[in-house]
Amino acid sequence: MPDLPPELWCTVALYLPNDTLKGLYAVNRPFFDLAMNESYREVSFRKIDESTTRQLEALSSLSGSLEHLTVSCCPPEYLSVFYKHKSLSSLTLNVASLGRQSFETSTSSGLHGFLRQQGGTLRHLEISASVSENPWRAYRFSFHDLQLSSLQSLSVTADILASSWDDSFAFLRNHVQLESLSIDGPLAPSEIYRILDVLNHHHPSTALVELSLSIYNLDVRVLDKLASDLRRLRSLKLKISKISCDTTYAITPSQHFPDDSVSGKVYPFVNEMKLHASFERWELKDITIKRRSCCADLLLWGLMSLCAQCIPSITSFAGNGDKMIPAGLQLQATYKRCLQVLCSYGTDHTLW
Repeated sequence: MPDLPPELWCTVALYLPNDTLKGLYAVNRPFFDLAMNESYREVSFRKIDESTTRQLEALSSLSGSLEHLTVSCCPPEYLSVFYKHKSLSSLTLNVASLGRQSFETSTSSGLHGFLRQQGGTLRHLEISASVSENPWRAYRFSFHDLQLSSLQSLSVTADILASSWDDSFAFLRNHVQLESLSIDGPLAPSEIYRILDVLNHHHPSTALVELSLSIYNLDVRVLDKLASDLRRLRSLKLKISKISCDTTYAITPSQHFPDDSVSGKVYPFVNEMKLHASFERWELKDITIKRRSCCADLLLWGLMSLCAQCIPSITSFAGNGDKMIPAGLQLQATYKRCLQVLCSYGTDHTLW
């Protein structure tokens, strides 16, 4: 093996596929370092406890190249292994079952300190909290006094935001550089309005272009508020259960709504959609609307088509790049087997 400077081996590695490079770790020291860096660019732990700390310590020498870390159910003190490295660009955390401990009182060796340590490089953050068997032992995460200057996308569950709305609103207000925000779990309209009060395009520095929300009852006022406050939004994903209006009862829409009326009447929501000038000025390009149906999510193609009729800027449904609606709207669940005796996927809508 020729004795070449490490810089030349690095140049050679640039021409090799990643999978090939990973297999060349035994060639020499430069290839070993490059192969390990590539192999451990993404690391995922389902659980971190005392039995896995040795693995963490072994990886600590490589975590300078670590970019994406996924951890579920982790006591935050174990994350301190990665403290001396500030290379994370993506972090996925499930903050659950950590004992009754508040975010504000966590020490510098905890999750608070770890997130602040990565604040200069972290661009993508996903935080969720699985349901704890004992809610009194649930870890209460909060965005209190947290500043992530490079953060571009945030995915978070609604219950985490709701654990301290004041801290959550303050965090959003201080992170106008966010380009993507996803909130999983139903929000009340009043909560959506408060989020839009602190994160909106009336502030010229707000960079948000992608938004994903869950709301139980969708009414036209929510869409009008989104159009008015997030005029430059490009992509909107909504997960709903029902649509509603002030003059009649809420209904569960089918894939064909509003073209599925058995009475021949027009549901008031449809006419209300045509009354808002804010939709004409909205720059929205892509819209996705779905709801839960028995064993899987159901895309509401008819409702998306109605939105496109009222919001001229829409050019794409469900991220497809066009407004094509599948022929026949074949109803197929995403799961191979439904746990219900009689699967109601796609048929559990309101007849009106």
